[in-house]
Amino acid sequence: MSEQERIKLLLNFLSNQRFLVVATTWEQLPQAAVVAFSSSGMEIVFSTFDTTRKFRNIQSDSHVALVIGWDEYITVQCEGVARITTGAEESECKRLHILKHPESEKYSFDESNRYLKVAPEWLRYTDISTDPEFTFEIRR
Repeated sequence: MSEQERIKLLLNFLSNQRFLVVATTWEQLPQAAVVAFSSSGMEIVFSTFDTTRKFRNIQSDSHVALVIGWDEYITVQCEGVARITTGAEESECKRLHILKHPESEKYSFDESNRYLKVAPEWLRYTDISTDPEFTFEIRR
């Protein structure tokens, strides 16, 4: 499978998923949370309130790990850097997020709700429903 085909498979998978687990660290201790997400290409967008542990952790150390999917024996693991969006980028992330998660619109007007974007540095796609399992990695 070519890299273009792998990326297309990955993007299709991401577009059909709604939630992910984000892992952050605080004082060298891991913390994880489930969040709704959307995507812009391979960049992952999620929102959180600026009062949450994950927001505080990302402000301190922007490196995150994500796990997406698990219901149909397919997962994507991702490591990357999260950044807090502002201005036009924040508006676009908000638009994308509400488009995928209309139920989140009620939070979009709260000034403490912030939109973060993760730029993946490493991704691993794994499908264990096949024999042998199908897996590939992408590094950026």
